[in-house]
Amino acid sequence: MYEDAFDESEWSYACHFLPGGDADEDYARHLEKEADMAVRARLARETLAILIVQDRGVPAPNAVWRTRIASVTAAPEFRTIRCAIVTRNALIRGVVTALNWIRKREYQEAIFAELGMAVDWLEKTCERPLPALRDSAKEWNAAYGS
Repeated sequence: MYEDAFDESEWSYACHFLPGGDADEDYARHLEKEADMAVRARLARETLAILIVQDRGVPAPNAVWRTRIASVTAAPEFRTIRCAIVTRNALIRGVVTALNWIRKREYQEAIFAELGMAVDWLEKTCERPLPALRDSAKEWNAAYGS
């Protein structure tokens, strides 16, 4: 399952992957919406804060999806993106961290085990408070922590 929330007043986009959905459909929806948000932010000359939360039991993107994600996020529209990924899966955090060291991204990205740390990082890198994003994180934290 996938749920999301966009707040245009603060240019934040919160994405939540939950167990029980069709992973291909969820990743397709996410990638389409993320690309759309990136274009909108660039046209508005805004920095977009993206929070991606992956609950336990949600499979990591497979090789096909990783390739698609890399292709889409290489677009110039992603230069104004700040993206925080949150997952309890230490292996995924390690792989993403290693990839970020190896290859240059068009945007700033960091990965965290804790939601609060991710939102703190986004507020720092975007240089503004993100109350709507923080509210989404608080709402999702109960499910994420289980």
